[in-house]
Amino acid sequence: MKLFKKNGKSNSNSGTVARKDSALLNLRRIFIGVLFGSVVFVLLTLIFSLVMTLGAIPDSAALVFAFLSIALASFAAGFAALWNIGNGGLINGLICGGIFAALHLLLALVFGEGGRLVYVLIAVVIELILSTFGGIVSVNVRSE
Repeated sequence: MKLFKKNGKSNSNSGTVARKDSALLNLRRIFIGVLFGSVVFVLLTLIFSLVMTLGAIPDSAALVFAFLSIALASFAAGFAALWNIGNGGLINGLICGGIFAALHLLLALVFGEGGRLVYVLIAVVIELILSTFGGIVSVNVRSE
């Protein structure tokens, strides 16, 4: 597919197609980052549950472990997504965090209890902030 070389002239139609392909490719990479963050979340949750089962850690620490898992997983999602994209760390990291938070919110509404909505909303804010931060860090680390 020739983007801009057609007898020395640019083809504006091809540029539009290239931008649409690029946006779809970025969205695909963001979804791969969200999938990576979800895997990190599951692994951290399993590790923390094993530590709580084997150790003398009280059950009241479960909420702290849950928020820590969410924070690390959303950072990993933003980092992984933007490592593949390579630019636009702030906006693409925020998009990644929005998708990750929407997935979390959907699962919390389907499987959760109604009384824990405040915790879910706090987690959504954490996910948005840390995935954005992960995206910014990823772009800056990659550019060095």
